[in-house]
Amino acid sequence: NIVANIVRDDFRKCLEITPHFALVADETTSQGKEVLSVCLSFLDLRDPSEPTKREVLLDICPLQRTTGKAIATAIQDSLAKNEIDLTNCRGQAYDTTASMSSDKKGVHAEIAKSAPDADYQGCCLHSLNLVICHACKISQVRNMMDSCHELFKFFDNSPKRQNFLKVVIDALAPDDNRKRKLKDLCKTRWVARYDTFETLFSLYEYIVITLNEICLPSDDDRFYDEGENWSWDSNTRSLANGLRHTFANFGHIVSFVVSKELLEPMRPLVSSLQGRLVEVYFGFSKIDQVLDMYAEIRKEINTWYHRMYNKVLALANVVGSAETFPRVCSRQRHRDNLPAENALEYWKRTVAIPFLDIVCEEIKDRFSKEKRAHYELCTLMPEIILKKTTEEVVKLSQTLTTKWDHLMPISPALEGELLRWKNVWHAHAELGRGINVTSLLANHADSMFFPNVRELLKVLAVLPLGSTEAERSFSCVRRVHTWLRSTMSTARLADLAVIAMNGQVVKIDRMEVCRRYVAANARRMASSSLFTD
Repeated sequence: NIVANIVRDDFRKCLEITPHFALVADETTSQGKEVLSVCLSFLDLRDPSEPTKREVLLDICPLQRTTGKAIATAIQDSLAKNEIDLTNCRGQAYDTTASMSSDKKGVHAEIAKSAPDADYQGCCLHSLNLVICHACKISQVRNMMDSCHELFKFFDNSPKRQNFLKVVIDALAPDDNRKRKLKDLCKTRWVARYDTFETLFSLYEYIVITLNEICLPSDDDRFYDEGENWSWDSNTRSLANGLRHTFANFGHIVSFVVSKELLEPMRPLVSSLQGRLVEVYFGFSKIDQVLDMYAEIRKEINTWYHRMYNKVLALANVVGSAETFPRVCSRQRHRDNLPAENALEYWKRTVAIPFLDIVCEEIKDRFSKEKRAHYELCTLMPEIILKKTTEEVVKLSQTLTTKWDHLMPISPALEGELLRWKNVWHAHAELGRGINVTSLLANHADSMFFPNVRELLKVLAVLPLGSTEAERSFSCVRRVHTWLRSTMSTARLADLAVIAMNGQVVKIDRMEVCRRYVAANARRMASSSLFTD
C-alpha cells in the first residue's frame, strides 16, 4: 500500500501543475468478483521542454452492481479517496454499452453532473468492433463465420487430426514458412478475425486436401508411411465430410474472400488505436482515412469487385470448386433471391455490396463529428487551421469562447490569438504537417504569445480515444489475481496492479518507503530494526 501510494503521489504532482485530466474506466470479472478499473489520462509538464501524455491505472474498485449509478458512484468515491478533484475532468472514455453511454442513466451522464466539461467519447475500438459485428449479420457471411469456427474446433479438439494436417502441409509445402495451425475466430474483437482469415487463406488448399483424405483415403505415399493407417472413426469422417463440402462450396469461398478483403483496411487502424498515448487528432484522422478508403471502394465497386473475384476464382480452382450461384425463383424466404445474369453479378449483389454498404454507413454513424468529444479543439492543429478562412477563424473563436471561457486566461484575446496562430503556420506549413499536440506545447504554443491556445491544447492533449488502458489493466489483473490469491481483498489487488503497471515508470525511493513505513508503524519500530544503525 505504501509503494502504491508513492506511485499515486507521482500522479498527483503532475495534476498540481496541469489539473486537466480525463477518465477511462471499464469493468470485468476476476475470480468471481465484479471489479472496476479506473484510469486517468493527464499531461506531465514537470519538464516544460518535454511534455508527456500519460495514461495510468489509478484504482480497482469492487462493484456490487453494474448499473450506471453504481459505476459512477464507485468512480467518484475512488477519485475522492485519492484526493483528485472531479471538476477538473475534461473527458470520459468508456465502452458503448447502455450502462456507460446512456444520456439519462449512464455513467457519463452521472459524472457530467459534477464535471460539466467532461464530454463522453465512446471507445473507438469498441465502435469498430460493432461495425464489423453488424456487417457480419448478412446470412452468407454469418454462415461462413460459423463454418470457420467449426473447422477450428474440428482440428483443435483432436491432436490426431491436427498432426495429420501438419503431415499434409509438410508433404505438399516442405520449404514453405506458412503456419501449420489454425486460429479461432476472436469472440470479442471482430476486427481481429482478419488474422484468422489470413491464416486460413494461406492453408485453404491443404485444409481441403486433408478433409478429403480423412473422408476418402488415397494411396499417396507422401501422407502415409509404409503400412500406416490413420483409421479415422465414423464421427471424424462424418464431420470432415460436411466441412469439405462447405469449404469447397463456391458461395462459401466468395463470402470468405469478400470478408477478408473488406476487413483488411481496418487491421492497421486497430493496431494503431491499441497503442498507448494515441492522440485524439491522430486517431480520428486515421479513422477518416479508412472511411475515405471504403468510400473509394464503393465508388469504384466494379473495378474492386473484379479484382477480388479473380482471387475467388483462383482459390476455387485450387480446391476444385465450380463457379455457381443459386437459381432464382418466384418466391424465396430463406436466402437471397436477387435476379442476376451470372454468378459474378449474383454474388456482388448479395454479398459484396451489402457488406460494404453496412460498413460505410456504420462507420459514418458511429464516428460522426457530433459523437467526437470536444472535436472543436482539433481545429487548433496546424493542418486544419491553415485551411480555415478568416471568417471561419472568427467563428471558431466564438465557439471556443462560449465553451471554454472559464479555462482561458485571457479569453477576449482569443480571436486575435487564433489569427496569429494561423499566420505562424502559414510561414512553417511543412513543419506543421504531422506534428503532435505535445510538440506544439513544447516548442510553439508558449504562454507569452499564445496563452489561450496553450491552455486549450492542454485539454486536447489529455482526451482519450477509448478504454484501451482500462482493458490493458485487465491483463495485469489476470496475472496478479491468480487462483492462489482468490481471497485477496480488492484494495490489495488495486495496490499490486498499480505497482505492476506503473512501477517501472515511476521512480520508487526506497528510503521514502522506509520512512512512510516507520511513520505508519511507530510502535513496532521502537526496538532496533533493519532500518536503523
